[in-house]
Amino acid sequence: MPTHISFGFGRKSYRRLQLHLAIIACFGLFAVLVLNRLVLDLGNVVSDGPLNDYHLFTWNYWWIDYALNHLHVNPYFTDFLLFPTQHNLAFHTLTPILYPIYKPLSLLLSDPATLNFILWGSFIATGYVTFLFLKSQLSSIRSAFIGSLIFTFLPAMIDHAINYHANMWLMAWVPGLLLLWDQVARRRTILWAVLFGIGLWGLWLTDFQYLVWMPFLLIPFGLWTLHREAAQRGRVIGLGVVALVIMLALAMIVPLPAVLQGQAGVTSPARYLTAQAYSLPLDAFLLKPPTPPADRSIGQLVILLLIAAILFGSGTRQRWLWLAIGCVPLLLSLGPTLQIGTLEIPLPYRLLHDALGGLYRFPSRFAPIGVLAILVFIGQSLRAQPQLWLTSLLILLVVVDENIVAPFPIQAPLPDYQIYHRIGEEEADYVLLDVPLTVHSGWSQLGGDQGQRAMWYQRIHHKRQVNGSLSRIPDVEPLFYEESPLLGWFAGEHALDPDAAGAELTQLTETWPVGYIMVHLGWLTPDQGLSVVGFLNQQPSVCLVTQERDLVVFRSRKLGCPDLQQSIKLDFTQQGDEAYLIDGWYPRETIGGSEARWAHDAIKVYVPLRADVDYQLTFRALGYGDGRTLTIGSDGKPLASVTLTSDWDTYTLTIPAQSLTDQTLTLFANGALRPMDVTDSSDERRLSAAFMWIEIASVTTKSP
Repeated sequence: MPTHISFGFGRKSYRRLQLHLAIIACFGLFAVLVLNRLVLDLGNVVSDGPLNDYHLFTWNYWWIDYALNHLHVNPYFTDFLLFPTQHNLAFHTLTPILYPIYKPLSLLLSDPATLNFILWGSFIATGYVTFLFLKSQLSSIRSAFIGSLIFTFLPAMIDHAINYHANMWLMAWVPGLLLLWDQVARRRTILWAVLFGIGLWGLWLTDFQYLVWMPFLLIPFGLWTLHREAAQRGRVIGLGVVALVIMLALAMIVPLPAVLQGQAGVTSPARYLTAQAYSLPLDAFLLKPPTPPADRSIGQLVILLLIAAILFGSGTRQRWLWLAIGCVPLLLSLGPTLQIGTLEIPLPYRLLHDALGGLYRFPSRFAPIGVLAILVFIGQSLRAQPQLWLTSLLILLVVVDENIVAPFPIQAPLPDYQIYHRIGEEEADYVLLDVPLTVHSGWSQLGGDQGQRAMWYQRIHHKRQVNGSLSRIPDVEPLFYEESPLLGWFAGEHALDPDAAGAELTQLTETWPVGYIMVHLGWLTPDQGLSVVGFLNQQPSVCLVTQERDLVVFRSRKLGCPDLQQSIKLDFTQQGDEAYLIDGWYPRETIGGSEARWAHDAIKVYVPLRADVDYQLTFRALGYGDGRTLTIGSDGKPLASVTLTSDWDTYTLTIPAQSLTDQTLTLFANGALRPMDVTDSSDERRLSAAFMWIEIASVTTKSP
């Protein structure tokens, strides 16, 4: 069994180097097989998991860079998301350990290619470091490789890749710290103690979860090494103390000062029932096919090899220590309760859950920790070097068992909008409001799920905003937005109170100040989108700026509004008309063979036109019901009337100058019918007419 890592020089060292390069290349290849479609289009796609966090981790590294190099502030504190509260990111999954890697890569690669490349590299790092650790504990290089292959591509590891959980990509820490401590105990030099101390500090900069997991491996392994190195036990303990001092000294620089400042409020603990939902099912150990989600499984090959090792293995008593070490995290991964039929058996996880105040919520994430120890037990029990055919068979079984060549789910990242780039060029300091409004804590949320992704755009516009996701925010924060007449409605938490919401919008444009409101129609239902845009089009504190595909943009009038036009065309057959609709409209649908919109008996359109111009109004419409007439008006005054036929037809009217002083065009029908009252339809809407398009063009231009 090897006693230490060595990369000396000479023929043997050259062969050793070849071996290590081959191992690294193998893991690079297997990572390509796992990521497959992502690797083929590295710069244009991201993973597509149900709990995808690509927007969050992209924001993390943009924020660290922006805080350090542009704002020159401590990146652990920010009000750039979930404005107006100042947040302590020491309790957020910031994972700053990746920033020194992300920064230089981002100069060469774009988003999302940078994090995609890091994801690929993380598989290589985990595989290679696990190989080094297993090689230090086993007598067989092939066994070490197979074990590292199993660990690196566990279903949970692939699930973290699919969901873009970058804080979970760094599982190389787990075998890496065991390996470093083993070197401290074997070599007993200050250099290895320093490296081990830096490694422990690295856990703080990755995720606090690692600090929860590692004691279950490091403490028993550390005690074993003290027994193994009994003659030098005092020196080993002293070097361990040196490592702890180094870790604490570095932590006092970052992140401990931020941690000690605490949060601004209390975060509710999870209940046992919640933790159980994120636990490994008992079936995961019973050779039953895994059920989604993927991180609720450890695969079947590990169980089969474990059974073989127990029944047919041999070796030193040390191997049983590894079995005992592995069983504890695996038991914890079952969560707080084991249910067999109607029988509920409390499990030891409850002790950990209570000790951590209910703030650790993923028992299933203990499973890989236990599997690593089990792999050492298997390797030390089945000590013989596997023959080439058996090695090949085991590799094939890993590929099949862990579904390595399954199509990797991908999606396009959020679309780019030029308006964000223009906002980013503005020097004024203001806040962006996104609709739907979403405040996400990584656990609970206010508003729909999609709105949190607006944080992706902050790396472009550089303005403070509300929408986003920050882990472990105090419980009181969502209440602030929920109780707001405006923000709570934007989040879909309560009905609109037009007067209260309008007054609050005016106040926020003065005090925060809100500079832009970004309405994401693709994240709203058609009815929600029409309601929000219609409300904003009637507010004196904001004005319509533009519509860019499914994004409708309003700006505070304090920042200026676009010049009034002399013509406008609303094409209801395609996206782009939403920005001008105020009230009385229904979502787009196929009507009489064409895409169009039905209207209520009273509809309003925002028309940003000059008032000192005569206009010709032309529209294509059909009436619903006999004798349907339509009266055109503005500023509370009727301008002209027309009778609509029941077929598509084009109508033309004249609008005199000074008729559009309030930039609103109103169309009143002489009634509306419900389809369910006149046909066999179940449609309860009140319909007066359908419109294919409306065009208003100037006839003459008068001097301003």
